[in-house]
Amino acid sequence: MSTNRHLQMLIKKRLKGDFIVESQENSLDEKILIRKNHLIQVANFLNKDPDASLDLLLDITCLDHGENQLEVFYLLRSSKLGYRLSISILLDESEPTLPSLSSLYASAIWLEREMWDMFGILAEGHPHLSRLIMYAGFAGHPMRRSYPITKEQALVPIYQKT
Repeated sequence: MSTNRHLQMLIKKRLKGDFIVESQENSLDEKILIRKNHLIQVANFLNKDPDASLDLLLDITCLDHGENQLEVFYLLRSSKLGYRLSISILLDESEPTLPSLSSLYASAIWLEREMWDMFGILAEGHPHLSRLIMYAGFAGHPMRRSYPITKEQALVPIYQKT
C-alpha cells in the first residue's frame, strides 16, 4: 500500500470529514491538496497520530501561479517511519493568509517568516512575523509575479563595524 493512500485513509477514517480535495502520488513523493481552513486540524493529526507520525516540517515554499492564485507547500517527514508528504493549499492573492503551524513545528517560526517576506503570505498566530531576508524598510514581496522587476527601493545605510 502506498504511503499516500495510507495517509488518505487515516485522515478520512479518523478525522471523519472530506479534508482532501485532491491527491497525487509517485514513487518518491506524495501530495495532498487541502483547504486552508483544514490546515491546523490535518497538520495536528499528522503530527500526533502514531500511524502518521509526520513530526518534522522540512520546508514551506510557495508558488505564484499568476491570475491571483498562490500555492503554498508544506513538506513534512516522519523521522520514525521515513516517508514524506507534501500538503498543498491554494490561496487567492487578495486574501493571502494561513494559520501558523508554529505551535506544532518549531521550524515553522523561520519558514513562515520567509513565506511572509518573499510572498506576503500572512501566518496568523505567528509569534513574531517580521522580515527575514529583506531589510525592514523593503516595500513589497519580491517573489510575487505582481512585483515590478524594475522597482527601486530606498537605500539603507551600510553597516560599518566600529
